[in-house]
Amino acid sequence: MTESGAAEGDAERSGVTPEEAPRRSITANLVDLGFSQLLTWTLGIVLTIVQPRFLGAEGQGQLRFAYSVWMIVDVLVSLGTASYLTLEMAKNRQRGLSMVRPILMLRLGGYIAGWGAVVAFTVASGNSGVQAAVVVLIGAGQMFGSVAGTARAALHGMELMRYPAIADVVTKVVSTTAVIAVLLLGGDVVAVSFVAVGAAMLNAWMVVRYLRRFSAAPTFRVPIRVIVAGSVGLFVADASLIVYQQIDTVVMSLLVDKEQLGWYAAADQLFGSLLFVPTILLMTLFPVFSRLREYDPVRLQNIVGRAITTLLVLSVPIGFGVMVLGGPIARILFGPDFDGAGEVLSVLGVVIIITSQTILIGRYAIATGHSRMWNTLMIGAIVLTVPLDLVLVPWTDDRFQSGAIGGALAYVATESLILLAGSWRFASALYTREVVGRSVRIIAAGGVMTAAIWPLRDEFILVPTVIGAAVYVVGIVVLRGLGPDDKDMIGRLFRKVRPAG
Repeated sequence: MTESGAAEGDAERSGVTPEEAPRRSITANLVDLGFSQLLTWTLGIVLTIVQPRFLGAEGQGQLRFAYSVWMIVDVLVSLGTASYLTLEMAKNRQRGLSMVRPILMLRLGGYIAGWGAVVAFTVASGNSGVQAAVVVLIGAGQMFGSVAGTARAALHGMELMRYPAIADVVTKVVSTTAVIAVLLLGGDVVAVSFVAVGAAMLNAWMVVRYLRRFSAAPTFRVPIRVIVAGSVGLFVADASLIVYQQIDTVVMSLLVDKEQLGWYAAADQLFGSLLFVPTILLMTLFPVFSRLREYDPVRLQNIVGRAITTLLVLSVPIGFGVMVLGGPIARILFGPDFDGAGEVLSVLGVVIIITSQTILIGRYAIATGHSRMWNTLMIGAIVLTVPLDLVLVPWTDDRFQSGAIGGALAYVATESLILLAGSWRFASALYTREVVGRSVRIIAAGGVMTAAIWPLRDEFILVPTVIGAAVYVVGIVVLRGLGPDDKDMIGRLFRKVRPAG
């Protein structure tokens, strides 16, 4: 066991105060989250393959509608408290722990108030009884997920990512097994929704239990009004992000049929899974950003600059590969009923690269006190998304018989504008000559890979995948896409993983 791991074990057994409980290193947290995300991503891919084949495009569309509605409700109920709790916990653990119970009370009250609005919206939208049942069940699951999210935010602020990672792996294994079993036994979308509720309950129980290991009873409790006042800017950031991510689904549900919405839902689900790299990195770095802003701003800028090129190295081959192979991937994963998802996936391949960077810039802006300007940028993107969808969805539906492509094209446009404006406003000093030069070389290596696999796109998918990976690695080496810091981090990751093997 590593020194930090041994210290954690001692902390659990001896009941030390939260301030004495150690933080894990960035590398250790990356390894923990990496294994967790890789396993949950793999299981997510399994569900992405299996579930649409049983539920069909309509069933997938019903699930997507329910999740979209409740994700919007969840961010309204959460009021930005998850990000606020993480940042406060990173700076002062005792104060952070004193916020946990008031935040849970605040969220529970919000969910109770939100049920009426959701039911009214579902009925007013003219949805079927099945859709209404799915909405109700997914709402119950999201409520338990909110409890887990509060405990998870606290553990992330303590920079102890191992414990929520374990809970997520266990939950994903159980839920994936249960969903597949239910589908094989003839269960429908309602049965799958019941499984989602059970999985959320299990995850909440595990994460809360882990938090208690490092939680001494708080000596004081922060009033709810203080929490709300402190988290209002983060609430706007979280709300604008969720609304931005889900508004296209809501608009498209008014413009296209359930089948096309199912195409978009399937492609977008896989797109979200492929963002696991920036998800892992930013989960680890977000509390670090908060600490370094106070104590070491020079190191903070160095870390963010390295993260820009590291994300490019990892996202460029994924994004370009999906862009070229979107059709074959969709046919293999989803079956012939989801041919329309392949075209959407190809467009979203470009978005993978762009979104990886916007996630980084956004978290950096929020952690360094620029949430107001970032919120303004995100609200502008939401406003722009609606007219883009209203124009592009009907146009692509008429021209390509797939309005789902229009939703993806709108995503490309808004993400590009967010990245350009965000980089200029918040991170222009980070784009040094070295960072820009390496970024260009990394993208060039991706271009060489794309040229190599384009003629092979109709071959068995392993052929272009293996050849593309080999060409990209050679291109990165020849074009010097990796810097000394990247090589050092890779070496440390391998050394960290080796004892665990």
